[in-house]
Amino acid sequence: MVLADKAIAINPLGEETLILKANIFLSQAGLDAFGIAESLMTDTSKKEGDKTASALDSLSGVLSLTETDFESMGEVKTLEGTSTKIVLPYSAPQAREGSSASVRAINSAIATLCPLIDEAAKISLDSRHSCEKAPSVQKSGKAHFAWALAHLGEGVAFNSVVLYDNDNGIPNIQDLISGVDKNNLTLLLERISLVTSVVNTIFPTGSGAESSMLNALYSDLETTSKAFTVMAGLPASVTKKITDAATNLRTKISTVTSQGSGATADISKQNEALRNSLTTGMATQLKTKIETASNLSDADRIKACCAYKAINSQAVTPSNCASVTVAQCSAN
Repeated sequence: MVLADKAIAINPLGEETLILKANIFLSQAGLDAFGIAESLMTDTSKKEGDKTASALDSLSGVLSLTETDFESMGEVKTLEGTSTKIVLPYSAPQAREGSSASVRAINSAIATLCPLIDEAAKISLDSRHSCEKAPSVQKSGKAHFAWALAHLGEGVAFNSVVLYDNDNGIPNIQDLISGVDKNNLTLLLERISLVTSVVNTIFPTGSGAESSMLNALYSDLETTSKAFTVMAGLPASVTKKITDAATNLRTKISTVTSQGSGATADISKQNEALRNSLTTGMATQLKTKIETASNLSDADRIKACCAYKAINSQAVTPSNCASVTVAQCSAN
């Protein structure tokens, strides 16, 4: 790094030196290009039903995060009345400037590579993609592969925060529901209400959506997909998992309806689409609980059904929620 900095002082936009320095940062972050490539080519996900959630889950092991990392990216807290620990994410800019050595190194790699990157591999949502261009780029493949790895690494880190778990294979917020007996109606309704509140905080689609970690996660996936597209010769076995995840999100975005127009509405739709992807497992489990809960009063059924829709707007409707209307949910 010392030698790279000396070379950059002489030629700030030297291609070989910038690529070298970026790879040093990625190494400091603990990102191994060969390990990531292997994870992209194999299916190790424990999640079913959503390509975006599955892709991120299968990549969860490429970055080793400690409790210190999580504490630098969000507020780690135990939910009142439970033993469940969650992380309430800080904004993406705050998380990038926190004390996580891995995330800071990844952010530095992105800043280092930016002058070498084709505009087709950048997105307007990410202010880090605005920089002075290098006069010429001869080794585009090397630069864009490192660019893809950096964004993918940050995406994996942010996904680990929003779906925090204690190595039990499912997000802790999902565990709030999975451990509740379907016939314990009081506790089930309390947990559904709690999960709705937590999901709204972790996966914002209104105020705070633009700077949220969820929006940054969307941007990271989209950028990785674009970088892979720009690179010639990458085998489909490496790119398919990410391109499928990005395509899946674009499809979901196209079906999301939201108020307003312009950039703010677009970000809201993107966040809602990603939220729907990442809460698919939770919604599936909650659907079963609602459908099989016995002795639900009509008022409680409406309350549970409305909370279910609030968590994941595109999930399959529980059979006993089909008659619940938007007006009834607004009243609740």
